[in-house]
Amino acid sequence: MKVVASELNLFQSGRIASNTVGEGNAGDVNVVADTVHIDGNNSDIYTGIASNTYEGSQGNAGTVHINALHLTIDNAGRITSNTRGTGKAGNLMVEAETIDIDAKNSPYLAGISSAASPDSTGQVGNVYIVASHHLRLANQAQVSIQNRGSVPDGAAMAFGEIAITTPSLRLVNQSLINAQATQNANASAIALHIGQFLTLQGSSISTQANSGNGGSIAIDSGHYIAMQQSSITTSVASSIGNGGNITVSTPALVLDNGMVQANAYSGHGGEVFIDVDSLLGSQNRLIQGGDVPLIWKNSVPGFNIIQAASKFGLSGTVNVTSPQLDLSGVLIGLGTASFGRDVLSQDYCATGVGSSMTVRGFGVLPLSASDVLY
Repeated sequence: MKVVASELNLFQSGRIASNTVGEGNAGDVNVVADTVHIDGNNSDIYTGIASNTYEGSQGNAGTVHINALHLTIDNAGRITSNTRGTGKAGNLMVEAETIDIDAKNSPYLAGISSAASPDSTGQVGNVYIVASHHLRLANQAQVSIQNRGSVPDGAAMAFGEIAITTPSLRLVNQSLINAQATQNANASAIALHIGQFLTLQGSSISTQANSGNGGSIAIDSGHYIAMQQSSITTSVASSIGNGGNITVSTPALVLDNGMVQANAYSGHGGEVFIDVDSLLGSQNRLIQGGDVPLIWKNSVPGFNIIQAASKFGLSGTVNVTSPQLDLSGVLIGLGTASFGRDVLSQDYCATGVGSSMTVRGFGVLPLSASDVLY
């Protein structure tokens, strides 16, 4: 199925879908348009673009491919591929210049998602998103893989991934990028390739597993990652699975009540790798490492955590590259020697044969992680 249009609007249960209810596979869905707008009108009735397998079917869902200049999803609008049978969910491939998803606090799913139902064999699809200008998620919007299926014993299968590539990614007001497995499947992996800026405000990037292994999270950002009352976490709930690894690579990581945590219950805690030039923290505070999984309280000022722990198993390790400079009151110390503070002077008239630095309260970095840049 292919739809080509200059403008495509799907409102109030409008949908484009390809499904299978038997042995055959569902067809692919291809949409090419300048603008695509999906508005679910805050309804539980499906509005969007999909390919699914239904209960009792053996076939696979098709690939859903969206190619647009501007994609907008509001309220309970969705782009999905789900499986309720023994077949696989299809891959979701979304390409656009700008992608804006605003759930408007709808109680229903709003966003881009692949899922496997409890009656399925847990074969979710991949979610691939490329936004050449920006991707924005607001007000409980989500990009997710939800695996509620049960994997046959001894079955070797891929558990999908969420891969996002964009210069600018922003999540605000309880929005999330999430991969979850509620039975024995492994949680899917998350890979974010951000050319410039990743901003999280009251939002999360996470993977959760029950009795499978936790999914890994890998994030690289060209300029900075800013986390305000937000978290990046992997976790495992049962005594079997191991925690997923977290890798963060960026010139500057800003934590304003932020948490990076890879935990397990009885299995091994995940590994955390933080590769940064600068690590800025609110209140100049950071809790790093520890064998007891910490309960994060995003309302407590300066409660910044980087941890890999297991409640009853072997805790993972936290590896943080050390910046060369420790700007007192701005950058969190990581055990490296700081530069000599005797070169700092408030006396603007002081002169000498050598160079000096004057503290004036403005410049490249703010005095606090929550202050504005001048």
